Amino acid sequence: MRIDTSTYIIGLTASFGSGCSTFQGILKKEFDYRTYSLSKLVKDKWSQKNQSRKIDEATRKELQDIGNLMREKKGLEYLAKEIINIADRETKSYEKNKPIVFDSFRNIAEVEYFRKVFPYFYLISINCTPIERWKRCKDKYKSLGLKHRDFIEDDKRDKNEDIPEGQQIELCTDESDISINNETSYSDASLREYVLKNNLRNLLGLLTGDETRTPLPKEVYMNVAYAASLMSNCYKRQVGAAIVNPDGVILSIGYNENPTPIRPCLEQFEYCYKDIYKKDFFNDLINSACPNPECKKILDHIPSNYRCPYCNFDLDGYYIRDRAASRCSALCAEEKAIINAGLSSLDKCIIYTTTFPCFSCAQKIIYTGIKTIYYAESYPDRDSAKLLDIAKKIYEDRNEEGIKVYAFQGVKKKGYFKLFGDWRRETEKKILKRG
Repeated sequence: MRIDTSTYIIGLTASFGSGCSTFQGILKKEFDYRTYSLSKLVKDKWSQKNQSRKIDEATRKELQDIGNLMREKKGLEYLAKEIINIADRETKSYEKNKPIVFDSFRNIAEVEYFRKVFPYFYLISINCTPIERWKRCKDKYKSLGLKHRDFIEDDKRDKNEDIPEGQQIELCTDESDISINNETSYSDASLREYVLKNNLRNLLGLLTGDETRTPLPKEVYMNVAYAASLMSNCYKRQVGAAIVNPDGVILSIGYNENPTPIRPCLEQFEYCYKDIYKKDFFNDLINSACPNPECKKILDHIPSNYRCPYCNFDLDGYYIRDRAASRCSALCAEEKAIINAGLSSLDKCIIYTTTFPCFSCAQKIIYTGIKTIYYAESYPDRDSAKLLDIAKKIYEDRNEEGIKVYAFQGVKKKGYFKLFGDWRRETEKKILKRG
């Protein structure tokens, strides 16, 4: 391989409209990174199939379908392998150590493959709310004759972790080493770029070892939550939470797990309890009509992805809004952390959670007086967010401290020990070098 495996490699993952291309452009222009995009392989395939159309005319759904098909036919790691091969062929001898940024990681297998090949690979997730992303995407959608509901449908497909070859942005975000927020709208584009550039400058120094520091308190607490998540026996998603009082003392931790004496799902039920519920629910729908008014065909069978076999209508999304989360047999991580706190007062405490709280957990957070939430996920639950916003406004109307909800920004998960583990040794080297 021409690319030296000791090269610093950055991967970018995000929901569409979050700003991946902007970040990639800054890394190229300001920090001299070579740039490649996994999505270019998908767009090139689309262009081959649609030679009479321009790539700007491609819908998000068309591109998603092509990416899914490529992974299904050629292997889940295909896009990752192919883009590395392209970058390697284009590497000149004097560029073998030049850092590279790869954009558009959308399936967890792509992330895992890069981690096998490059020891100094760091995945950065860029977080942005659906409201802000729609503002950025709506002109594109309207130019294609599409509406906000199409944006929502595309967004749901982007996080469908139940399809192995699908778009798994939520899983990729969860596996990222670093989270960066790009939610704020700036009327001045140059101001926006300035803020992003500063965020990246601080981050790149950590990655290359030019800058060393100990973790920030919020990074410590979020990674305590991630450590707690590893205690979960849920094979679908391991979630962790940590509650910290105003003085910075950790009061309790929690992780998603079935309540004792019920054993983990694979032992107790042999399958995920939610999957059992959904399978039974959709079996009962067989021989009924598809709810899509443009289809209405009789559902003589329903595929395992719970979409209409005739029009591909999302039956799961139509009938089960919360992806059957309310039928999960496990206690949520946040719920368990609250229970584990016992009689401790949680008034004005902070909760760190590896996913956005569900509706039921949002209720309990409000009731206990927890005032600050940090979450490490790019897909906030809209019903939970609405409930938390209602509580926030009520507090503010009373001139009391409202509830604050923040998308976590910083180093997390695998990146935590990789970037902070050698701090003392690197500091000693610098002291010795100074003489």
